[in-house]
Order: sequence, then C-alpha cells, then structure tokens
Amino acid sequence: MSDKQKGLIQAFEEVFPGCDHRFCVRHLHNNFKNAGYRGLAFKTALWNAARACTVGEWKMRMQEMKKISESAHDWFNDKPAVQWSRSHFSETSQCDMLLNNVCETFNYCIIDAREKPILTMLEWIREYIMRRMQENRDRSNTKWKEKLCPKIQQILQKHASKVADCMPIKADDLHYQVSCFDGSQHCFDLGAKSCSCRKWQLSGIPCKHACCAIYHQKQDPIDYVADCYSVDTYRKVYEPAIQPMSHEGLWSESLIIPPLPPNFGRGPGRPAKARRREADEPTMKNKKKSNKKQVLKLRRHQTTVHCRTCGEPGHNTAKCPEREGETRSTLDQRASKKAVESKVGKRKAVDNIIEDNSNEIEHGGSSGTQYPNILHLCTLKLSQHLKHASHNKKRAPPPMIGPQRIPVFSSVSRAQSGTSTIIQKEARNI
Repeated sequence: MSDKQKGLIQAFEEVFPGCDHRFCVRHLHNNFKNAGYRGLAFKTALWNAARACTVGEWKMRMQEMKKISESAHDWFNDKPAVQWSRSHFSETSQCDMLLNNVCETFNYCIIDAREKPILTMLEWIREYIMRRMQENRDRSNTKWKEKLCPKIQQILQKHASKVADCMPIKADDLHYQVSCFDGSQHCFDLGAKSCSCRKWQLSGIPCKHACCAIYHQKQDPIDYVADCYSVDTYRKVYEPAIQPMSHEGLWSESLIIPPLPPNFGRGPGRPAKARRREADEPTMKNKKKSNKKQVLKLRRHQTTVHCRTCGEPGHNTAKCPEREGETRSTLDQRASKKAVESKVGKRKAVDNIIEDNSNEIEHGGSSGTQYPNILHLCTLKLSQHLKHASHNKKRAPPPMIGPQRIPVFSSVSRAQSGTSTIIQKEARNI
C-alpha cells in the first residue's frame, strides 16, 4: 500500500516481485480533484466504486460515474482497478484496506526524529520500536483474555448485529442461500468459508450473511475467523524482541571508513515540519497555549468581500473607486455625516415607539403590552450613557427628572397607571 509517489512502483517490483501493490484511495481522490473533478458527487462515486466487493457492483458504480461525467469515467482508464478497488483485490492476503493509514501513523510518530542527524534518527527509531513492541506484548498478555483481538471482535459483533436483516435457506449441511430485506441474495459455502458478496474472502472475517448461516447451524462465528486475527498469532508476531545496545564508547573499533555527511546546504527560512494538507482537510490546532490538547478545525472558506462605501463586491472600503482622489478631511466628513444620520435615525425610532405607546395609553388600548419596550429602551439608553461617561473617565450623574430628581426607573410604575407624558419626558431626557 502506497500513495503512488514517483519511483515506488519500480521499487516495489524490484524489491517485492510478485506481491500485490495497492494505491491509497484518499491520495487517488486528491489526484482526481486536481484533475478538475471536484464536488461531493464525484467523491461519492469514487468511494462507492472503491468499496465495491464484486466486479458486477464495480461496473454498476462506474456506470453511475459515467452518467455524472464521461471524462471522469475515462480518467480511470489508465489506472487498473486491481490497485484501488476491492472488487479486483486478491483473496489470499485477507486484507481489504483502502488507505495507507499505517504508514501515515508511523510517519507522525517519528516526526521529531526526522529532524535529527542520520545516526541519531536511527537510534531514536530503534528505541521507539523496542518500547512499542514490548508494550504490545504486555497488553496482549495482561489485558486480552478473548480469542480474538479487540478490534476484530468489534467488527465481528457489528456484522452479527445485522443478522436480523437476513433470511437463510438451507440447501445442505454446508450450503445456504441468504436473502436480505434490501432485495439482495447471496450464496454461502460453510466448508470453503466463502460468500458470494466476497467480503468474507477479502477480510477473513465472516460477513452478516455468513453469521446468519453460522447461527442457523448453532455454531459460533468466532471459530470461522481467520487465524491471523487471533491473540495467539498476535503474540507470535511480537515475540521477537529488539535487543538493547551499549554506549558507543564501549564498541569495538572497526577498520571500515565511516560515511561522510551529505554535501548539501540548508535553504533559506525555517524548515517546514507540518505536512501539507489539502484545502478541505481539517487541521490540528491547539485550543490554548497552556493546554496541549489538539482539536480538528476546518479552514474557513473564502467569502466575497463587499465594500461598505458603494456596496459592490470584489473590493473593500480602502480600495473603493469612488474614494479615489479624496483627502483625509473629506473621508472624515463622510464618516461624521454617517454617524449623525445613524444617531438621528435611532432617535426617530425611539420617538415613534414612545408616541405609539402614548396613544394606546390615552385611548385605553391594551395596557401593559408595550411597556416592556419602553423599559428596554430606557435601560439601553441608560447603559449607553454610563458607558460613555466611564470611557471619558468622568463620573456622570444619574439621569434625573424635574426639580424632585426622581430616578428613571420609578416612572415605569407610573406608566402603568396611565401617565404617558412622564414616560415621554424621561425617555427623551435620557
């Protein structure tokens, strides 16, 4: 499994002749997008074709892509399906992976070691693998008590939970015909451990059709999982250990000429550490400097800028063509004019609301329906007045009314008794 970098195809054919070579579908989708086929429709069509387990289903998915765009369908002519679709994968490997997440995870773990010199980097990787293998051995010996590995156990339970969607028909002791409620129908061979959907052969884990037939035989699907997923096999894989090494000062001298450092210089600027991500790929960012936890954060989509002066898209106020040649004084006059117009408009709105409420009170309208609006306006005006006073660092006296210096909020109770004129005076004084 690789990401189709240059030189890897020839290297795999030379180092691993006769082995299956697959391409990561995620990187294939990136190349597909760079070719001009962007959007959710093309992405869904590509992944549906990659997840297809049979040749017939793969052909149907490719026809769906052809209906969307014939050029997108022709883009896959020089890309063999055996390298990126499950429908053409070999059944001997018992692996249906479509992504090279194993490589990406290892690259992320050694991101600190890659900045070090060659010998220091190799020593760091050796120690990391030595600790990692021992941790896996301890985990399997102390925590895993089941027959299968935990992840495989979860996948098998997920398949077993879908057994209710299947109806088995027994042909003989080893063969079944399984019908599903979605209209599909598959054949199952218990002796060959195969199903016509090919999911069991590709992964080595019984599919939902196989689980249905196995349960009908009153047997356990765990006994039909491939041996490579058992805990015993896992322990055998990690049984060899990387032996420790002493300090280089205790090594015996060698007559071999040591290698010379590479002859290249460092480019200008700080070397890049982070991997270059795609435009639609979420990035990892820290919430706070003191908190080391990282969260996924999508990038902001570029929006069209609108000018506040003329309202046209494509530029802002600083580059507005209507402002070309204007002096600083002219711009200040325009800004002050807009501020005055905004203040006058708000004052008119307040007067209209007060006048409407006064008319309702004088003519015996629905009492109490509009008083919350007056209270809200009074509170808002009072908070603005106090905020402006604190900004100027001057202690402003509370707004009072008349020679008695009655507070503003005492007038709300009077408004309920019908004295609308007092409300009007108080709101205007604010």
